[in-house]
Amino acid sequence: MYVTLILGVKREINVTLTDCSAATVRLPARIVDNSPWQLRAKRAGLSQKELAGLLGVAENTVSLQLRGRWKSGVPLYVQALIISWEMLAQDQRDRLREEMRKIRQDLGAVE
Repeated sequence: MYVTLILGVKREINVTLTDCSAATVRLPARIVDNSPWQLRAKRAGLSQKELAGLLGVAENTVSLQLRGRWKSGVPLYVQALIISWEMLAQDQRDRLREEMRKIRQDLGAVE
């Protein structure tokens, strides 16, 4: 059973596992779209350090963004990257990491 508390309303979802083998397809992002962004990133295996690297910002900036410290809330580009990360297979994540590393290198960013 999955229980979450959103805006003071307790919601329960009963889940029955019919096949316990590893999933080959990522779950649609909409399944957990009401979770806080920090938790979503963590569930997707995306640390704040890695998220900062992919976004090209400092870790403390990511921390503030994920906690919604901006007047507008969590920036849309941060949300978009987390949703994309949730949907990517491991080989696609590896490729994205490598492409971003190359971009930072081309721009002269220090690794």
